[in-house]
Amino acid sequence: MKPAVSHYNWERIRGMAQIHMGTEKVRAEELPFYQQLRKVTEMAPYHEMIAEIEESGPMVHAGWGDSGVLVVIRPSGRDRHHRPEVPEELVEEVEEVTGAEYPNIPVGSLAFDRQLELLLDRAEEWGDLIDCVLVNEQEGQMVGMTGREVVK
Repeated sequence: MKPAVSHYNWERIRGMAQIHMGTEKVRAEELPFYQQLRKVTEMAPYHEMIAEIEESGPMVHAGWGDSGVLVVIRPSGRDRHHRPEVPEELVEEVEEVTGAEYPNIPVGSLAFDRQLELLLDRAEEWGDLIDCVLVNEQEGQMVGMTGREVVK
């Protein structure tokens, strides 16, 4: 299956996959899109991890340590959607995981790219709580952010 994926979500998937992978020697961008996406879906349910952090206090990502990480994304520069090869079972998993994150939204009626957007919103919320943040290079979000490893 080759679903449409906006460049913005394409970059967010790469960034969140890198956060999940930690400081592994392989960079997320070296993996095919579907493997990056699988890294993001394997970590779900994000809402449960968010609740655990809010209940028990600050946590860190074992792969990044106490200082956290900034992963730079570049969501502009491409007008057309990507059409990556994504196994059918992974498309179904995205729908299932996103539905679990947002039980009040009929995610099955949403386009694949919109499902990704919702899932990534929740994943970024979790990432922010453990000091692992996606930053948009074009919006100048990196200004003043020091003390963290930066992955471009």
